[in-house]
Amino acid sequence: LNPESYKYLKENIALNKVAKTVKSFNMDGADFIRQSPQLLQQWIQDEEGGKITIPLPLKKRHRSQQHNDQQPPQPRTKELIIPSHISHYVMNLPDSAISFLGNFRGIFAAHTKGATDTIQMPWVHVHCFEKYPPGDQVTEDELHARVHARIIAALKVTADDLPLNAVSLHLVRKVAPTKPMYCASFQLPANV
Repeated sequence: LNPESYKYLKENIALNKVAKTVKSFNMDGADFIRQSPQLLQQWIQDEEGGKITIPLPLKKRHRSQQHNDQQPPQPRTKELIIPSHISHYVMNLPDSAISFLGNFRGIFAAHTKGATDTIQMPWVHVHCFEKYPPGDQVTEDELHARVHARIIAALKVTADDLPLNAVSLHLVRKVAPTKPMYCASFQLPANV
């Protein structure tokens, strides 16, 4: 919902020649999460048979080949199949990303009903801060447990649905001595 940022995102997609493989959206994060399976299916329908053809860079020719060959090199392409499901969500706004997790509830219900073994649920990588008061000696295990508790509360699941050891946590950086930023990664539970 930042028109200037979106404008430059689109410009950079064009400059980097990735418009065939990168789709940009300027919408509320909660709406994007809820609509993402349909947006993916729409992209598949918009492309011929769910396939896209991308140009490959031309191989540089050796100087001796340039004089001997009169024909310029032929452009090469590669056909890619658009995946039928989303495999990863990266949520990189550490102040608010966890609060968006509840939007995953029910979006894969049609795919998982009675068939939880046939669909691979997506991985979620959520960035977050986990502040603590100055002078407190907080262990990484305690911080991991606190982040885990926030995640299961936001998803409205139990620790049985998403155990602590199913959530990996890595330190991205320390914004301040008592304000570390983490990325928590987990596979979305099928009952969400």
